[in-house]
Amino acid sequence: MRLHKLAVLPLLAVGSALLADPIPYPNPGTPVQGSTTVTANGGDITGYFVSYNAGDTDVLYLVDLATNTRVGPTFQNNTTAQGSTFDFGTYAAGTPLAFEILNESTGATYSSDTALSDDGENHAYTTSFAGGTLADGSGNMGTYVFPAGTYVGFEDLPFPSPANNSEPDYNDLAFVFNDVTAVPPPAVTPEPSTFVLLGTGLVGAARALRRRFAL
Repeated sequence: MRLHKLAVLPLLAVGSALLADPIPYPNPGTPVQGSTTVTANGGDITGYFVSYNAGDTDVLYLVDLATNTRVGPTFQNNTTAQGSTFDFGTYAAGTPLAFEILNESTGATYSSDTALSDDGENHAYTTSFAGGTLADGSGNMGTYVFPAGTYVGFEDLPFPSPANNSEPDYNDLAFVFNDVTAVPPPAVTPEPSTFVLLGTGLVGAARALRRRFAL
């Protein structure tokens, strides 16, 4: 009698996996719209360098929006090895933060907070990361095992880029941060009918499995 209920769990797991944001950024040429909300979790924030794919020289900062103070410069893309770490310190839970890079080649500042970016755009793609290996700057899977946290990929060119119409691709600098929560601005909201169809499909699948195990 319980088998049909257990059989539904893999379907729900697949649905959850499909909703997870991929790494790296899946939509080159389409900017992240609006600012990403970043808050401290109350622990010691550590950044882990993942990769870079940029011709310009970029350095990373973490901005405390409550006090308008910056920690940095920290990582530099041309000199930092994958897996290198930086301790940004401890912030009270809920402290508003922003990820920021300075393009030293052009002098431009770009951020996850549109108000801090010179062009008023969001230059950070963020998503939850369960931990594991990630590709290095050459696109090869590295050997460093990163902890679970928040993955952040940066774009270091203004939008739109006249030199490369595939920008933004958010792969010029990439990091994993622990002890922060990053909530990207909402994407286009599906129509209510989409949710109805999804729910109907799951119910139908559950009924089919129940009939199968009842035989």
